[in-house]
Amino acid sequence: MSWLATKLFLKKAVVWAKNHWKILALAAYTLVLYLVFSKKARNAKKILEITKQSHKAQVDAINKSHAEVLKKRDENLKKYQEIMRQLEQEHAERREAISSDKKKRVKQIVEDSGDDPQKLAEMLKDTFGFEINND
Repeated sequence: MSWLATKLFLKKAVVWAKNHWKILALAAYTLVLYLVFSKKARNAKKILEITKQSHKAQVDAINKSHAEVLKKRDENLKKYQEIMRQLEQEHAERREAISSDKKKRVKQIVEDSGDDPQKLAEMLKDTFGFEINND
């Protein structure tokens, strides 16, 4: 009897499948899509995770590089300021030395010229390049 029951069940199933073939086709289509894309979905998750890690590594590298650039810029700025301070100090010292040398030279010219204003004007003109008007 079980053979007859099985045969009857299969005939009913075939008739039902002929009348409702769209449902079976949709179920088969869904099953095929699931089997095809389930591996790709797992791979897509792996790829997404790898992409996130790569992006994080790139951002970290950029931030590290930026920090190094800022550090070098600050060091260069400190060096620049120190050099400028030294140059200004040296310039001030030289300026004072030049001024004292000029004062000494003017004193010597005045002593050499004696009481002659014409000779004094001529010597100042020759030494420093400017004229004195006696008007």
